[in-house]
Amino acid sequence: MKKLFGIIGLIALVSGVLSLLLSLFYRWGYYHLMDGSAHQYTMLRERMLLFLIIGIVLGVAGLICMVIGSKC
Repeated sequence: MKKLFGIIGLIALVSGVLSLLLSLFYRWGYYHLMDGSAHQYTMLRERMLLFLIIGIVLGVAGLICMVIGSKC
């Protein structure tokens, strides 16, 4: 069980970091788009916020799994 929590925690942490990197990518696109439609700005902002929230949730879940795995 200890090893399972460790693996799940590691996968969640890696997925969280990738999600945060995607959020940074969409943030960069949002602030550096020079001549876009309102729809493009809206989609970039929504994706930025969505991936930020997903990254935070996955990071916290991965950290909790790692702590639980180390305690067992």
